[in-house]
Amino acid sequence: MQRHILLLYRLLFIAVIVLVIQQSLTPLPAKVFIDSWDKALHIAAWFVVSLTGYLAYGYLSRRRLLLLWVFVFSVVVELGQLCVAGRFFSLFDLVANAIGCLSAWAVISMLERFVPLLWQYRLTGLRQEKT
Repeated sequence: MQRHILLLYRLLFIAVIVLVIQQSLTPLPAKVFIDSWDKALHIAAWFVVSLTGYLAYGYLSRRRLLLLWVFVFSVVVELGQLCVAGRFFSLFDLVANAIGCLSAWAVISMLERFVPLLWQYRLTGLRQEKT
């Protein structure tokens, strides 16, 4: 059962990344995204990517490295917008992406410190189960 939960988290992480890439690199984003505040969407998107990445791979105790790679990936996606008609690279978007990643890191840190999460013990047990 533990492996199924971990697989579910990893599939969710991949689905979120695919959605963010699709919405970031299409020439014309969905209308709901056009009518909203762009920076809030960046913060929310990269918060969710960071959080699902942590659920999928955070038990490896490389949380900071994972969040750094998520931010680096957000930079790559922003640079990819240079090649898409109607899309533009923006440093403010990168700042919003960083805020989203750092917000996820802060929430994860607080949860790990103050709230005993049952799935953390389960995933720790999964790592010990392999030996």
